[in-house]
Amino acid sequence: MNDSIKLLIAEDDPDEHAFIKSGFKKYPFFEIVDIVSNGKELIEKLEGCVEDILPDLILSDLNMPMVDGLTALAKLKSNPMLCKIPFVIFTTCQQETTKKLCHSKGADGFLVKPWTLNNYDEFILSLKSTYDRLTEIKF
Repeated sequence: MNDSIKLLIAEDDPDEHAFIKSGFKKYPFFEIVDIVSNGKELIEKLEGCVEDILPDLILSDLNMPMVDGLTALAKLKSNPMLCKIPFVIFTTCQQETTKKLCHSKGADGFLVKPWTLNNYDEFILSLKSTYDRLTEIKF
């Protein structure tokens, strides 16, 4: 998995963890390095990393206990070592105002959570497309 995209996920719902692991299993271009349960754990995990083992992409739930996704986003974007890691919010909320709020706070992407395991294919491909767009080399 040398060329895979290292993905760190923050999601508070343990049932969702199983969906995530199952959904991503058939896509070798992603490697889930860890799933943490809230924004506080996400911040602690990243602040404890050395630069050469940072994830390539962060996927964070919006609504989590202790520290929510937007608060974690603000904290990570203020850290010079972590601010360049693409940060994508995923949530069940489909309101345009929520999407605009997330982007205004610095989110690099916004995706609606899939409702079933069958919908994970489209979700994962959208996440890959978002990552590719964010990391394109521009000359």
